[in-house]
Amino acid sequence: MSHYTVVKTKITDPECLKDALSEMGYQVEEGKGLPLYGYQGDRRPQTADIVVRRKFISSASNDLGFRWVGDHFDAIISEYDVRLLGKDFTARLTRAYAYHKVKKEADRRGLAVVEEERLEDQTIRLVVRQWR
Repeated sequence: MSHYTVVKTKITDPECLKDALSEMGYQVEEGKGLPLYGYQGDRRPQTADIVVRRKFISSASNDLGFRWVGDHFDAIISEYDVRLLGKDFTARLTRAYAYHKVKKEADRRGLAVVEEERLEDQTIRLVVRQWR
């Protein structure tokens, strides 16, 4: 039986979270209190609001979950999958989330992304402009 770890995140926007997971190649399921399943299909005691089912994760053995806890999402990831997906999984997810959040906020403020560059160190450089 796998042990799940709850990781507090600064992720607050469910649409940007889903966009980030999609960009990373994952398909998500969304709903209140979705069950999480482990390696052999065993139902975990934790539930989540956004779930990546293990059948959509080539190397993982358990579902990945994201549970809304008032003002942010907690990530629910098995210790085994942290090793399989890489210790930088949450960093990659946070980076993809921040990218989508910045683009959404720029659009909301009437700004247009006019240049985008992905650097070797995984930094994403965006140039936005406001047209008058």
